Amino acid sequence: MNKLMLFTLIFMALSITTKAQNDMSEKNKTEKKNIVNQSFGKIDFKKKLYAENVTNYLDLPTQIAKKYGSFSYADLPLDRQIAEQVRLWASIRYKCSYCTIFHTNDARNTGMDTHKVDNIMAYNQSDLFSAKEKAALNYASAISYVDYEKLPAATAEVNKYFNEAEIETIIMCTLLMDIWARIFAVQGNTPYYTQ
Repeated sequence: MNKLMLFTLIFMALSITTKAQNDMSEKNKTEKKNIVNQSFGKIDFKKKLYAENVTNYLDLPTQIAKKYGSFSYADLPLDRQIAEQVRLWASIRYKCSYCTIFHTNDARNTGMDTHKVDNIMAYNQSDLFSAKEKAALNYASAISYVDYEKLPAATAEVNKYFNEAEIETIIMCTLLMDIWARIFAVQGNTPYYTQ
């Protein structure tokens, strides 16, 4: 076998191996970012009600999640911990088990103080949260409850601490949690221990 043929075969083998590794890496990234099929240690979820996706109705919220969800931290104009506080607060407000487990885990992964994670629903009665964090959470609350009486004051307060891009991110984080909580309720997404 001449040297040129040997070199060509080695190059082809390396190219195939590299492509396979890249394909696996992309597959792993895609699987990790699959918002509707996450597992959390020894906790998994089963869909007890509606589990179909015939019309691809999950595509739109999944696309929104890619821009405003927990997997988009690098691209968000909003502080990572504040975004996660909004998501966690909304998760608990909507009584979504999947969302609450997901965002409690993500909040801790941001380095958020454990006491803030544990007290997120009592943020207004707590000095653990800054005025800026409270403004974001009050705004999320007014949006979530569609509270026309509280929205003007919450909007004025959030404008003191955040720019337009950050405010829009708070809006979208809140609305995204509303969408997912309702989808997971329809699915009957129920946690169970795997071990």
